[in-house]
Amino acid sequence: MSRHRSIVDVHMILRRDDGKILLARRSQTSYGDGMLALPSGHLEAGETTAEAVLRETAEETGVVVDLADLRLVHVLHRAGDGGADRIGLFYLADRWSGRPVNAEPDRCSELVWADPADLPPDVIAYPAQGIHAGLAGQAYGEFGWLPGARMVGLTYGTVQVVDHDAAWFAHAAAHIRSLRSALHSHADAVEHIGSTAVQDLPAKPIIDVAVRLRPDADVPKVIAALHEEKYLFRGDKHEQGGLLFVAEPTLGVRVAHIHVLTADDPQWDRYLRVRDRLRTDPAICAEYDHLKRRLAATHHGDRAAYTKGKAEFLQQLADGDQRVATVRRQVQRVRALLITPDHRMLVIRRAKPGEQPFWMLPGGGIEPRDASLEDACLREVAEETGGIPDLHRLIEMSTVGGQTHAIFLARIPAWDPNLRTGPELAADGEFDLEELPLDPGVLSTGRVWPVPALESIAQHLRDGRDLFTLPDLRDGGRQLEWCSVRRPAPWRGQIVMVTGSTAKHAIAAELITPYGIDLAHVDLVLPELQSTDVEVIAAGKAKHAYAELGRPVIVEASGFGLDDLNGYPGALVKQLITAGGAAAVALLADLTTTRACTSTAALAYADAYGVITFTQQRTGHVAPAPVGESDRLPLWTVYIPTGAQQPLAALPTSEQRAFHQTWMNTSVFAQFARWYSRHRGGWGHG
Repeated sequence: MSRHRSIVDVHMILRRDDGKILLARRSQTSYGDGMLALPSGHLEAGETTAEAVLRETAEETGVVVDLADLRLVHVLHRAGDGGADRIGLFYLADRWSGRPVNAEPDRCSELVWADPADLPPDVIAYPAQGIHAGLAGQAYGEFGWLPGARMVGLTYGTVQVVDHDAAWFAHAAAHIRSLRSALHSHADAVEHIGSTAVQDLPAKPIIDVAVRLRPDADVPKVIAALHEEKYLFRGDKHEQGGLLFVAEPTLGVRVAHIHVLTADDPQWDRYLRVRDRLRTDPAICAEYDHLKRRLAATHHGDRAAYTKGKAEFLQQLADGDQRVATVRRQVQRVRALLITPDHRMLVIRRAKPGEQPFWMLPGGGIEPRDASLEDACLREVAEETGGIPDLHRLIEMSTVGGQTHAIFLARIPAWDPNLRTGPELAADGEFDLEELPLDPGVLSTGRVWPVPALESIAQHLRDGRDLFTLPDLRDGGRQLEWCSVRRPAPWRGQIVMVTGSTAKHAIAAELITPYGIDLAHVDLVLPELQSTDVEVIAAGKAKHAYAELGRPVIVEASGFGLDDLNGYPGALVKQLITAGGAAAVALLADLTTTRACTSTAALAYADAYGVITFTQQRTGHVAPAPVGESDRLPLWTVYIPTGAQQPLAALPTSEQRAFHQTWMNTSVFAQFARWYSRHRGGWGHG
C-alpha cells in the first residue's frame, strides 16, 4: 500500500506597526479569484518550509524577510475538496526590508492592508482561519474535516449520519467548479443536491452533485473527461442515479457521488424538487432527519437497506405529497421523557407477578376530553407521577403494536407519589417511580419501553447531541418552540416591537395597526447572534427580548444573499455595505455565475407560549455596479427585482411604488398581523 501524501502550502502574515496585515486579491489563479488571501504558495522540492515562505513573499510582494525575523505561528490541516488534503504553515513577520508592491499583477489585482481582528468578508475562509488562530497563539487547527471523522467521506457500504457541516458547501463548490471545467461543452447545468445541500440538515458525509448533459452530449467523451479529473465510473444506474461517478481519494472511501443525467432524464427535476422542498419546509426537514437517524442506527453496515428505507419518503417528497411528515399521522398514545433536576430520567418501574420487571416512560392513551396531544401528555404525567412537567418539544414518533406513540421531551422539577391518581395504580404488581441515568447504555437495554423510541433517543446521545436542541416534530412549517406549562390568560395589551429604528417601527405600525393591534416601540440592546440565517437571528432576539420585558414582542431581521454562494452574505450584508457600500455587493456578485440573489426578511413573535416566525423572500439579480441613488436603502441601487431590467433605484417612481405596495401586502409585518388577528391569545394549543 502506498503511503499517504499531503500537499504542503506556506502563508506569510506581514504585520505592520499599527497591527494591520497584508492581503492579496487573487486573480486568474483558478482558486479564489477575486477574493483575498495571504502571500502564499506551495513547497518546492529541495527547500524547507521557511525557505519556501521567504521565496513566495519576495516573489509576490517584493519584500525581503530575514530568517531570524520569521516565526511559525500556526499549522492548519485542511481537508481535500475531493483531492489530496493540505498542511498549511502560517508564518509571522513584523520586520522586513523594502516596500510591499504587487510584484505579480498577472496573478494579483491589488494588495490590501487589513485589521486581522476585523477581516474583510471576502477573505478566503481557509487562510482566514489560519490568521485568526495564528495571531491568537493557537499552534494547530483543522479546516473542513467532519466532526468525528478522518475525512469527508465514508467507507463504501457503511452508513453514518452526522450533524451538518458548513464545509460541505465548500466541498460541493469545488466539485462543481471541476465538473463545469471538464464538461463545459457537454453539460448545461451542475447542481449540489441531496442532504448535504440543505442547511443544518444532518447527512452522510458524502457530497452529491447532479450534472445534466446537453442533448448533443457525447457520453464516451464525458466518461473520458471525468476520468481525467480522477472521478471513477461506476456504471449506468438508470433510474437509480444515472451514470454514476465517485470521488475516492483513498481507496474504498467515497467523498462524492456524481450523477450524470441525460437532457430528458426526469431524475433531474426530482433531485431539485426534493432538495428545494427540504430547504423550504422545516417540518419535512425535521421529519427526514428523524427518519435517517433511525435508519442509520438500525442499518449501520447495510447501505442498501438504509437507502431502501428512505425511498418511500423521498418519492412522496418528489411527488409533492403534503402528508409525508409522520407528525401528521394519527396518534393513539402520548408519553414523556422526563428529565429531573439531576439530569436523570423519571420512569415507572412495572413489575407484574411472576414476570421480570421492566421500565416505561410515563404516559398513556388519548381521551376524548383531551384538547391536544400536549393536554393528553400533561394529564397522563400528572396522573402517574403527581408532578407537572414543562413540555419542551416532540422528539419522537414510534409505532409499537400497531399504535403510534408521540414522545415528548420534558423537564419535571418535582413530583409526589402521594398525588398520583391514575387508574393503572390499581393494577396487579408494582407501579413505582424511579430515576435512571440518562445514558445510551441504559436506554438500549430493551428493558425501557417503548423500546424503538428509546433506541432512537440513545443514538442521539451517542452522537453527542443535546436532546433539547432536537427538531420539534410539531413544527408545521414555522419554527415553533414550547415554553409554557399552563395556558396563560389571553394578552390584551400592547405588543412591543424591539428595534433601534423609528422608521422601521413606523412602517410596521402602518401595516399592523389596521388589524386592531397596538404596537409600541422599545429600543433594547439585544445580543448579536453568530448566524447568517435571519430567521434564527430574529427568533433568538425575540426570545431574549421577551425574557427581558415580560411582554409579547416582535423582532424583525433581514438579509440579502447570493444564490451561487449559498445565501452569503445573508444577515451580514449590513456589515458588507457599511464597509464598502452597495458596490461591495456588486463586486461579490462578480464571483458568481448567475448573479442571482434572494432578499429575505424574518419576523419573530415571542410570548408565554414560545416563538413563531414569519418569512418573506424576493428574488432577483445583482447589477454589475450601483445605478441611481437611495441613501436609506443602498441595496436598491444594485438589486434588480425578478422581471425588471434595472435596479430598483433606477426604476420610474410609479414602478417603485408598485413594488413597494406588493412588498407591503406580503411583508412579514402583514403576515404576522393577519395571523395574530386569528390566533390572538391562544396559539400555543392550536
